[in-house]
Amino acid sequence: MGENVDRSPAATAPLSLWAVEAAHRSAYKEHKNFVDTKCVNIRKDGKTTLADVPLEYYSEYKVIRRRFDRSSTASKVIANSSVVSLVSQYDSFLGGLLRALFHFRPELLNESDRTLSLKELQTFESIDEARDFIVEKEVETVVRKGHVEQFDWMENRFNVKLREGLAAWPTFVEVTERRNLLVHCSGIVSSHYISVCRQHGVDCTAERCWHRTSGNSRLPPPGV
Repeated sequence: MGENVDRSPAATAPLSLWAVEAAHRSAYKEHKNFVDTKCVNIRKDGKTTLADVPLEYYSEYKVIRRRFDRSSTASKVIANSSVVSLVSQYDSFLGGLLRALFHFRPELLNESDRTLSLKELQTFESIDEARDFIVEKEVETVVRKGHVEQFDWMENRFNVKLREGLAAWPTFVEVTERRNLLVHCSGIVSSHYISVCRQHGVDCTAERCWHRTSGNSRLPPPGV
């Protein structure tokens, strides 16, 4: 009782993905078994399997097919939502980290080019309140930048090489750019995504690179 429970996306996403994938595999097996045992005139059209459903099984087929389609959609939605949530969690963490740095090293604000008008200064009751306002605006500006730009800014401002020897950097760039595709482009690959990924060492021919090229793409069956 009273224990702290980790509710972050990093902790919950794997469980959610595992559960929805298990449901999808079960629905796929059920659908495949129905086609193999109750359908007729089974044939191949390229990579697509076609079959005729006997009239007496049509109602049963509709239920099974609906279950399969829903699990397929859920599998895609949960996976995409997990990427967006993880990147949002990172953005929140970065904002908190920058606030802490400015709090413990207030001299870092001396390099800020942000200015306040006399009218704005008159709204604050103390220098500390004005400083907090500047910190919030500074953090907000950084967090709103692209994720690669954020690292450029931090390396320049804090005079530290954050990416030197960082093997995970290409993966970080790909995941954050994938988040942008999911949020702004319905997951459809853009030339900007490919350009940024290539600039930062992401092999866009590898499986880890996002390959969705149209709004009509669907998840393959489990294991494919």
